Amino acid sequence: MEKQKRWQFYLILAVLILTLYNILPTIFYYTKPLKSPVDSQKAEQVATTIVDRVNSLESDAKDWLYSFSKLLKVNPTSIEITKDNPELIEVAFKSPQEADSFRRFLARAGTLIPFAPSQLDLYQGVETEQTKVLVSRQINVHLDPSSTNSLFQFTPKYAEDGNIAPLYRTLVNDRAAQLALAFGGNSQTATQMASIIQHPSDNSYDDLIITVAKEIVDVDTSFNKTNSTIAKRYYSTFAQNNISDNEGMIQKYLARADTLKSRLTKQREGIVQEQKKLKEQGLNSDSSQDQLLAVIDNQRNTLEKASGIIQKNMDSIKAFKKPLTLEGLSTNLKKGTMEGSVQVLSLEGRNPFIEALLVDWENGNIQLKFYSDVQQQRLNDTKTEAAAYQKEKINQFVINDIARVSRQTDETILPTEEGFGLTLNQLPDSQSFLLVNLGNLAEKQAQQIQEQLTVGWSPTQSDLTRKAYPIMDYATYLKLKPEEQKLGLVIYAPSMSTEAPLQGFRTGSIYVIARGLNSIAQKYQQTSSAAESQDFANDFNQLKNLLQQNGFIGYPASSYGMGTKFNKDYIFELDDYYSNLLKATREDFAVKGSKHYGVLDFSNVEQRILTQNKIDDRIQEDLLKWKEEYNSAQVDLNATSKYLVPSPTKNVFLENFKLSMKKYFRGDDRKILKWGLDLSGGKTVRIGLRDQNNHVVTDPEDLKQAVNELYTRINKMGVSERNIHIENNNIVLDFPGSQGLSASELVKASAMYFHIVNEKFSSGNAALRETINQFLQNVWNEAVVTNRKDIESINEIAWQHLGGDSAEGQETRPRSDYAKILWDNGLRLDNPKQRNVNSSFNDSLSAIAMMRGDDFMEWNGQSHPLLVIFHNFALEGSSLNNVMVGFDAAEGNTLSFGVKRAYEGSQDKRTGSPRDEFFAWTSQFAEDKVAGTPKEVYTNGRGWRMAVILNGTVISSPSLRAALKDGGMISGRFSQREVNQLAADLKAGSLSFTPKILSEQNVSPELGQQERTKGIVASLVAVALVVIAMISYYRFAGLVAAFAVLLNILIMWAVLQNIDAAITLPMIAGIVLTIGMAVDANVLVFERVREEFKISGRIASAIQAGYRKAFSAIADSNITTIIAAVILIQFDSGPIKGFAISLIIGIISSMFTALFMTRYFFAGWVQNPKNKNLTMSQFIGQTHFDFLAQTKKAVIISLVVMVLGTFLFISQRNTMLG
Repeated sequence: MEKQKRWQFYLILAVLILTLYNILPTIFYYTKPLKSPVDSQKAEQVATTIVDRVNSLESDAKDWLYSFSKLLKVNPTSIEITKDNPELIEVAFKSPQEADSFRRFLARAGTLIPFAPSQLDLYQGVETEQTKVLVSRQINVHLDPSSTNSLFQFTPKYAEDGNIAPLYRTLVNDRAAQLALAFGGNSQTATQMASIIQHPSDNSYDDLIITVAKEIVDVDTSFNKTNSTIAKRYYSTFAQNNISDNEGMIQKYLARADTLKSRLTKQREGIVQEQKKLKEQGLNSDSSQDQLLAVIDNQRNTLEKASGIIQKNMDSIKAFKKPLTLEGLSTNLKKGTMEGSVQVLSLEGRNPFIEALLVDWENGNIQLKFYSDVQQQRLNDTKTEAAAYQKEKINQFVINDIARVSRQTDETILPTEEGFGLTLNQLPDSQSFLLVNLGNLAEKQAQQIQEQLTVGWSPTQSDLTRKAYPIMDYATYLKLKPEEQKLGLVIYAPSMSTEAPLQGFRTGSIYVIARGLNSIAQKYQQTSSAAESQDFANDFNQLKNLLQQNGFIGYPASSYGMGTKFNKDYIFELDDYYSNLLKATREDFAVKGSKHYGVLDFSNVEQRILTQNKIDDRIQEDLLKWKEEYNSAQVDLNATSKYLVPSPTKNVFLENFKLSMKKYFRGDDRKILKWGLDLSGGKTVRIGLRDQNNHVVTDPEDLKQAVNELYTRINKMGVSERNIHIENNNIVLDFPGSQGLSASELVKASAMYFHIVNEKFSSGNAALRETINQFLQNVWNEAVVTNRKDIESINEIAWQHLGGDSAEGQETRPRSDYAKILWDNGLRLDNPKQRNVNSSFNDSLSAIAMMRGDDFMEWNGQSHPLLVIFHNFALEGSSLNNVMVGFDAAEGNTLSFGVKRAYEGSQDKRTGSPRDEFFAWTSQFAEDKVAGTPKEVYTNGRGWRMAVILNGTVISSPSLRAALKDGGMISGRFSQREVNQLAADLKAGSLSFTPKILSEQNVSPELGQQERTKGIVASLVAVALVVIAMISYYRFAGLVAAFAVLLNILIMWAVLQNIDAAITLPMIAGIVLTIGMAVDANVLVFERVREEFKISGRIASAIQAGYRKAFSAIADSNITTIIAAVILIQFDSGPIKGFAISLIIGIISSMFTALFMTRYFFAGWVQNPKNKNLTMSQFIGQTHFDFLAQTKKAVIISLVVMVLGTFLFISQRNTMLG
């Protein structure tokens, strides 16, 4: 018998170590109480981790500044966070020259830090020393670890007695009350009229006067003739406001409307006279003047009709009720009626469409209950055009009202089976919650703001000195006498109090109220002393700059309906003061309701582990981004770039190793053995391909190419065990388990188009400004409320508003007066069902584009992100070349490009040149071309804008100063990583076809639970029977073989886990089959050993000969099986591939354990002189059967079976092959 060799021992040891390394994460993961809820102790650990994570940004900032100084080759003597203000870091240098060099580069370099809450900037206030630089952080508070219990609170969803936990009930009641206030508080028309009468001589409110009038006319036209009940409810909420003299408010509005109508009449007469003069001179009048005349006529008629409607319905208007109050709603919620698990919160007739809110505690949602007449009209089956139009109108009113409330409350109200509603929880199975007390944060920030104002603002003007104009918090302000409250800076944080905020103020903001400042400003505007006026202006600018540095924006209180008490004040507001801090936690906190709390949902321990892993991954990803940007900057041709990104302060590889170890023992969902879609549920995504005209792609070759691209993309994303196949003209992707993967990530690709903005229908057109704004607002409202915010759906909604009928594909009458005006002025949108987009010049058709961003700050001050562009594009991304990244001091990161001379690749069928078509568009709307033409009216002489659209959103819209042909430059507030990624994608070219998600479904894990149990039981039974059979028959050798089989299963487990495979039913079948094959190999070896031992009588030589002679038979059978498995892998079916893969892995591992490991063991076992015999049972004696004599019979039987089998296969082929 051959001896054991050292290399064999090391190989076996390596296999065992690798096996253990790969299977332990699964053991660590599944031995944790994954389905247990997160309790208070675990939540406290989360809160402590959050505090440490936020505070760690302070040391990270200091480390970054040291690295940045090293990059600039300057030596700071100290870098310390200021004691009184954690927002500021003081960097001291030996010389002013070093400080100046540091200042020059920091402003740009600080914004390139990958994690936004970590970004740094120069302090904009006054610096007292030339050798010291103040750096401002995004986080302006330090969280005290000892006060975690006061900052955070924990609540389960249900208390121990099974009832709703008190704190959770308080949270839900708060959100329900805020919704009810928005629906049943001050009505929108009453609020608008109040704003109008507060500014009796301000003509900028003319558009608002007309907007109110149009709504009145629209309501009367829509409901007064068909459903007077809805109209009466509307008129009863018309003056629903807290103003004492509501009737007087209406009369003042009517007076303003009459005044405006008179002014419009005079304006019309002036235009008519001017046109007559032009006609007498033989000149044609400007088309824009004709357009303005039509608009004026429409506005005059609207004002006249609205005044008549108000007078006619004055009795209904006078029957208004006072708005709902927070106190009354809180009482109603405590005493509210319950219908099972649903609590009813009535709006008491204070909304014309919605009767009540239904709080469903069991299902975790709030439903909107419509009045029966409203619901009947909304869901009514229409048979006539008039009825269909009526249905569209009622739905539009409902949608606009819901959209208004969604904006006001920051709630996401979406369509449901019953109508509309919102979910109360962020996770589908939330069981407990961690609350961060935003009032506590507001108190800290308010204190710091007061300290900064005390130290940083030193007014010299006599009326603003500290004695005449004190700085105080709101609690101190309330204690003052009324005459003492008229002057001073008051820091007011509504979230510090449980009471409702003052009128016009919001809980989610912190305010600095400059009491009486407007009166003081008017005083110095009228004074003759230039010196005093200049002193006041300097002091005011110093105050404004100091607060702007802290994120405040300023405005007169009288402009925003803050109440008569504050009409003479100037307001500084810090909106969403908590946003940077919550972002710094890297947790998914939601701030809803009155915004006193940020709420973090917990479902169970497994969800918390996955969340921790994602957070750690994002931290590591930020470090990798930093490393990549540093490497890119060091080789950048622009010398300045080298001094903008310092070297990372942490070693990427070491941090990655630490992260891997942390996740290894915590539980890493990416390194555990997963169940397949048939055993655990998962995600099924159906994708359709569209060409540039939004037509469905049906060519089989194109579909196959798309499948290959998706395979490549998914492999790069690290997605396990995916199954991709073509079904009809769609591509279906199956992903097992909880992959945490969004389908949108799979189809994301950079597709860029250049469209000219249709400035005739933009805010630059004074005549149509309000009309186009309201039209687009209605379109956006419907898109948000119906959750159809993709650009294709938005264009379809706009087309329908303009009169398109999605069912018939035809155009009917416009849905609103705004749409009719735009139609009359030439706005035409293409039928989205017959869309045909190309680069040919056509300025008769338009389309709707969407700006990127999430709020009005990024939408050019609009309350919606929409703008009108020309339908055809001027240039597409696949026609670009020489794409290069650059930087402009004014524009930030930029992308310069050239334009190809001819179409290439998939564009070969198109004629013409991209350069010529780009020039044809830009030359018509460049600044020099529009000058002196009617087109210049819409842009004040500037060129029309060109919208750069990336993946469906406008990233930039520069004005065309001159015609473009060979190239251009794009700017759009890109980060360094964004602009690099965009450049790389554009160099590769836009995709020929656009993937569109048709459906994204999650398969419930309960569906495969029974099959999973059966599969596991079958495997365990198979292993148990094999082990029992081997041990009972082969005794000690069987015990060794059984151990090898178990080890074989562990090796298969480790390999499948290492390749990130998911266990499916066919794979379980493959595993069970390989267990049998492994046993079969051992049986062959042991029977050979038995025969050799009978011949030689020596156990050592018998074992060696048994293994040697059995090897060829075992190898031949396994190789033929592997060949069959390799053939099966070629099938495009996931289950068949899974079976083949598990079979191949099992065969290889079984050969290793059965032929190598057991042989190594027996080689050592026989070295013991005591081991002279290998006892085995023999239930079947020796046979003396002459097999060769039965050859003819065997051949005949085989032929009969083959013929019969062929006949049965042919006869049953339909049932077997489908």
